[in-house]
Amino acid sequence: WVTGPSPMTTALIAPKFAVIGDAFVDISVGPLDTLPAPGGDVEVSTISQGPGGSALNTAWHLASQGVACTLHAAVGADRMGQMLRTALEAESKVEGAGKTLVVLGRDATATCLAMFGPRVDRTFISTYGAAKSATMSELLPAGGVDAVDATHVHIGGFYVCKGLHGGLPAAVKRLKERGVKVSMDPNFDAAGEWTPAAMLSMIRGP
Repeated sequence: WVTGPSPMTTALIAPKFAVIGDAFVDISVGPLDTLPAPGGDVEVSTISQGPGGSALNTAWHLASQGVACTLHAAVGADRMGQMLRTALEAESKVEGAGKTLVVLGRDATATCLAMFGPRVDRTFISTYGAAKSATMSELLPAGGVDAVDATHVHIGGFYVCKGLHGGLPAAVKRLKERGVKVSMDPNFDAAGEWTPAAMLSMIRGP
């Protein structure tokens, strides 16, 4: 969903995005003909890793299309987190990623293992780590949403980022008051609930 002023009122303003949410390391394993049996070992042609997560992917692709964009996400103080920071700084066009990617010492960097193949439905094993625990005040520490310089704020990975839920309704309300457009990609709810109070509050207002 998207909230904010009519497109006619912002047609002459160059879009500037701030993306808030999850940053993952994605590890892909495959192709597999079948999942390994318990205790087994299966050889595959490729195991690769790279940056991922709904918010990170959105920011990366927006920036690659020439859209001014910042990413506000959290990683752990570990090698996975350093890999994400290095990739964002060296390979992406996301603005100031080294400053807006928050390092949390209490949790590991969110990581997802994906197994795939022509006769295997994609299967995932994930640890949400810092993406799950980070709060709004940690991702936007200096001035909160009032300090966000953007025409559009996108929230990615809502169901993963449970630490943001408490602060999101008030943040969305304040952004709307400022005339900032807000969109959200909820992604997948592994718990199967789909209607947490934070989402309803953002849609209806706190």
